[in-house]
Amino acid sequence: MTNNNNKFYSLIAFTKPKLNPITNLYTSIVSSHYLFNLDTLNIPRDQYIKRLDNFYNNKLVLISIDKEYEEIKSYKVGNSLNKDFTEFIVPYSQFFSEEGINEFLLNNEQINNSIYMFRDLDYRELVTNLALFKIIISGGSNNKKHILSPIQLRKRYKFFFLIKERIKE
Repeated sequence: MTNNNNKFYSLIAFTKPKLNPITNLYTSIVSSHYLFNLDTLNIPRDQYIKRLDNFYNNKLVLISIDKEYEEIKSYKVGNSLNKDFTEFIVPYSQFFSEEGINEFLLNNEQINNSIYMFRDLDYRELVTNLALFKIIISGGSNNKKHILSPIQLRKRYKFFFLIKERIKE
């Protein structure tokens, strides 16, 4: 993907990877979306939390992967006892390692509540990088593309409240 050196984000929702015992490969169906100029959204943190509360009833995990990050960090968003919104900041090199793939993808018990946001990594590169770890991803079957899948719905909810209105401070 070419974007004239501007930042872009690949937003990915994975299904739980399943191991095929014959090929010894993991497979996952993904839904993807590109987002440009995330910085222009200008949504204050309190509005972001309020929108999360309105759209989600329990748990959401945002995993941000970027080449510029230096260490893994996690943040709990908001202060609700009944809801759990967490953001993980993960360096690219640590995500695409045996330990990172196992922790954030293969053994992620919250993968159905997770949205992955890769900065400056397009779908083709993601497919190639995951193939190095014996993970094959696809967009699903062609005869069911017209049906809104649970992963597409989950991803749409997450970004609907971000993109619907641009709130300025």
